Amino acid sequence: MDAQDTSDVLGAPYEIVVMPPMSHADVVVQLVEIDPDGERIPPLVILLGGSNGGLWFGDFLHDLTARRISSLGLSYFGHDGQPDQLVERPLEPIAAVIELARETRGAQHRCLAVIGVSKGGELALLLAAHEQEFVDPGDRLMDATIAASPSHVAWQAPHIRLGARSSWSLAGRPLDFVPYPWLSTHLPDVFFNRYEVGEYHLDALQNERAVEAAAIPVERVTHPTLLIAGQNDAMWPAVRMAQAALDRARRLNPDTPVQLEIRDLDHFVLSDAATRQLAIDFLIEALRDAAAAGDCQADFE
Repeated sequence: MDAQDTSDVLGAPYEIVVMPPMSHADVVVQLVEIDPDGERIPPLVILLGGSNGGLWFGDFLHDLTARRISSLGLSYFGHDGQPDQLVERPLEPIAAVIELARETRGAQHRCLAVIGVSKGGELALLLAAHEQEFVDPGDRLMDATIAASPSHVAWQAPHIRLGARSSWSLAGRPLDFVPYPWLSTHLPDVFFNRYEVGEYHLDALQNERAVEAAAIPVERVTHPTLLIAGQNDAMWPAVRMAQAALDRARRLNPDTPVQLEIRDLDHFVLSDAATRQLAIDFLIEALRDAAAAGDCQADFE
């Protein structure tokens, strides 16, 4: 690992540790550790960016650091040495990195949360819903999840191509997905106004058979999970999709730990400072509860 001292940032000591791609997968992470030389084990938050791929921290780095929480940006495509398109991306290597992150700072099960935005929110829900396929029975992959501007279904690979393929794969098989319609009157928006393709996604969601097959099984989620969606989202119908995910979870699992927060915001809900603080408060409470129950290790200030 290569370490870079950044102790002058925010007036608080932390370091950035860049981990090279793992030998079994092209997963790239950047770990930002609070008090790297200290004895305490800060909780850790995994950050999953959206459809641009690459590493994402944004303002969350500052907010998490201020709350004495370490963070790990995880790039699942689009970074150096990675595929530049999100096509049938295996979930297993991503889950494997999260499992390894559990063991950092000398912990066996470090208290850990995953937060994903947009396409990363879709990924976060997939990881949470399929958690038991990545860990031993009774274990957890993470202790809490936030999916911001999420989807309730797996979508077609987000790059326009003649042959429709899934964004994700699991156990060597592409996940069922909702395809993008070629005959939609809103198709030109994809090429000329990519920040306002909500109507195009609504056209795709008219394919009821595909939606049913591609639905993320959120009813399987066993840990606290918060969905955050903006009323004014023009990129895709996040409120409708988040509500659909919650409705499914409640219908199939009355005791579901999934919650929904709808904000008067656009697609970029985490650009809002108050929403970021709401998200971090949710994560801290969930991780404290997990630590108190003996499910994970972390020191909270």
